[in-house]
Amino acid sequence: MCWRSPNGKRYRLVFRRTVSKADIHAYGIRVEICPLDEEYTVQIVTGINARMTNAGVQNFYDGNKRVLDRRFLYLDQTMTQSKVTLYHCCGTRVEQGTIDHHSFGMQRRNIEEETCFRVNIGVTGAFEKLAVLYTSRDFQKQEETQVMTLIPEHLKSLMAEGYERLNRKSAESYRNYWEMHDIQVKTDSDKIQLALRFAQYHLQAMIPVDNRSSIAAKGLTGEGYKGHVFWDTEVFILPYFLFCEPHKAKQLLEYRINRIDQAKKNAEKNGYRGIMVPWESAEKGNEETPLFANMDILNNFSESQ
Repeated sequence: MCWRSPNGKRYRLVFRRTVSKADIHAYGIRVEICPLDEEYTVQIVTGINARMTNAGVQNFYDGNKRVLDRRFLYLDQTMTQSKVTLYHCCGTRVEQGTIDHHSFGMQRRNIEEETCFRVNIGVTGAFEKLAVLYTSRDFQKQEETQVMTLIPEHLKSLMAEGYERLNRKSAESYRNYWEMHDIQVKTDSDKIQLALRFAQYHLQAMIPVDNRSSIAAKGLTGEGYKGHVFWDTEVFILPYFLFCEPHKAKQLLEYRINRIDQAKKNAEKNGYRGIMVPWESAEKGNEETPLFANMDILNNFSESQ
């Protein structure tokens, strides 16, 4: 895109981002800036913002923040309920630009990096940010002591290859995916075909890599239901995977099978024999549905008198 600033100067801008399908722990962004009228100094402030909340609730304990090797930002946090720890590490680099300033800063639940670099007229300067994200589930107990070594090493290899390599590998994985799973319909409207593929993309993006979890209500697009799994997964989503990716359908069913003891207790609690899959399930497989909906109890009580 060509953007004209408030002072009338023109810049050609390109924004790109990749969440890798080839490497589930990696993602990256790349910004390209070409000043068309004069040399320009670019200031970029980026980092790891751990202040995000879910419906206003902070779900993590404040963790460690560090700058590793004077290059990489590192931050970890532990979930307040599941006690799973997230390890996040990222680094940046500049292409075709002269760096004038580079510094780091820390605040509560936040770590930042500021970079200022000059770009000449007609030259496309680029700023890349590459990152890796792991959880404590990805490591054996004996490996957790090596986290501060393993994660930076992964990031270093990404930085050495750069954004283009990361994006190319991911694009190849997506190309293979669509060759195997594309569904085509006979229609006069391209929008219908596009909508179908968009739905397929959401389904493959939401399904976990293994059977330790399942597809949550609202998937990755909404804050509601706290990531809990409903019977909607088996009723509406499982049939698609049975047809297109049977091994993934098996994975979704294994999530239920691995929690069958809780389903038996749920049936017994409600006066039934056999199993009763929870309406709303989380990691342990217990019934998580609230006993009371979000209602005005006081008004309802006064109306009943």
